[in-house]
Amino acid sequence: MQFVAAFDPGAATSGEMSVGAVDPGSKVLLYNLSIVSLLLNFENGDTDILHAWEAKWWELETSTPTIAWKQQSVLTATPGPVSQVTVTVYRSDEEVIGTYPLSLMYLLNLGNAVPLAMSASSIVNSGNAAGTPVVTAQVLGDGNNAVELSNDGQLTLGDGLHAGNLTINGGAVSVPTVNAATVNATTIGAGTVGAGTVNSTTNNTGTTNSTTINTQTITVNTILNLLTGSLTRVFFFGGSASQNFAHNFGVVPSCVLINYAGNFGVAPTQDIAWFSTDSNHIQVVGQTGYNYQGVAIHS
Repeated sequence: MQFVAAFDPGAATSGEMSVGAVDPGSKVLLYNLSIVSLLLNFENGDTDILHAWEAKWWELETSTPTIAWKQQSVLTATPGPVSQVTVTVYRSDEEVIGTYPLSLMYLLNLGNAVPLAMSASSIVNSGNAAGTPVVTAQVLGDGNNAVELSNDGQLTLGDGLHAGNLTINGGAVSVPTVNAATVNATTIGAGTVGAGTVNSTTNNTGTTNSTTINTQTITVNTILNLLTGSLTRVFFFGGSASQNFAHNFGVVPSCVLINYAGNFGVAPTQDIAWFSTDSNHIQVVGQTGYNYQGVAIHS
């Protein structure tokens, strides 16, 4: 005999189990350790049911690489300690020891047929090992929990049959670090989070405070609060000789930093300077034939 495979019948509604039996007359023994009853379709066209918590074997008339299965019914109960079907194959000259079909006995929590007419102001779960479920929810006909909250702060939404989705209406989402290549959300507050770009016209108070945001681009249309001070406008420019640049701040820059840039051979003899012509332009005066780079800043 040979153990061939094991799979979770609650993770999908149908599939194929690997058997790998080549010789006619081989036998396959299935142990169903789940709350899901399976409808089996054999290679020769035969069908049968492997009930929940049942062990049963079949003699295979033909070469059988796989057996197709689909969920026939699901017990309305919390899953037991394991949700699994095991597959063991016997050669034609081997005997399957034991009496089959065999019913497997497990304890179940069937829950309440009628909801309790009461409520609780809090749920307390203390002193248990990490990973202990505190809140679980299961959809009728599903062999797994679609919602699970554990005592170590892990929240799982969705399973193989029901996709998870989190919707927040109003309020704010506060996280110290966002590590995400893609954030699939339409709107957070008054801004928008797309894929790799955070575009925020107004984020609650009009100020974006971020410890770490691992995204490609942050576009802030209000004020960027730094650890010390703030920054509202930045303009980079470059040129040579005397030029006029449009920064379009609407106000005179708080500071303009300029320096000559390049390998000139002979250093410039004229100092470089700037002055504001109006609240949207600056005039830079430099020596002809020498390039410079600069940045205008308003705090």
